[in-house]
Amino acid sequence: KEALRISAADAIAHKVMGKVALKKSQYQQALQALRQAKILKPTDVETRFYLAKSYYYLNQYDLAQAELVKVLKVKEDNPLALLLLSRIYEKLGKMRLAEDMLEKVEILDLPNIEQLKKEID
Repeated sequence: KEALRISAADAIAHKVMGKVALKKSQYQQALQALRQAKILKPTDVETRFYLAKSYYYLNQYDLAQAELVKVLKVKEDNPLALLLLSRIYEKLGKMRLAEDMLEKVEILDLPNIEQLKKEID
């Protein structure tokens, strides 16, 4: 909050505020902070991922999906984006696409996959 008091145009401070709000299940507040961070630094894929996560918890699956597609254009093997996109497809009833995303994660053969799944929750 202090960083934002000094400079309201601090993308990192907005991102941190959004991530903290997500951890507190304050999804609307997270969305506002992360949207501001994205405006200030639209190329930050981490901000886009957390913005997608906010949209997901607010049941705005199309907006979440759009953000994740942009994340995956930059890094097509981003496991967090793939896992969250799988859950979105599942919610939308697109089971084949959900399975495709999970298969891509499995191919990565990550030792910390269970920890990554918890990161989505």
